[in-house]
Amino acid sequence: MKRAVTFVTRQGCTLCDEALPGVVGWAERLGLDLSVVDVDASPGLLERFDHRVPVVLSSDGEVLLEGRWGGLRGARMMLRARYG
Repeated sequence: MKRAVTFVTRQGCTLCDEALPGVVGWAERLGLDLSVVDVDASPGLLERFDHRVPVVLSSDGEVLLEGRWGGLRGARMMLRARYG
């Protein structure tokens, strides 16, 4: 089964706009399915992550990354999503 991650974002979030290309790149390199979800379009996510975007969630809902992160930390957590 292919593993998946979800990128939780918001329109107008410059931090989200900066983070998304890196998440897309790592997801492609690691063969992860990537979903991009607007926090404002999902009441459950809005309640949980309103002021915490961007957030990357594993397929089981675990927060892998949130806020601002560097390349090495992002890479490590995406590898964790892929290989457990």
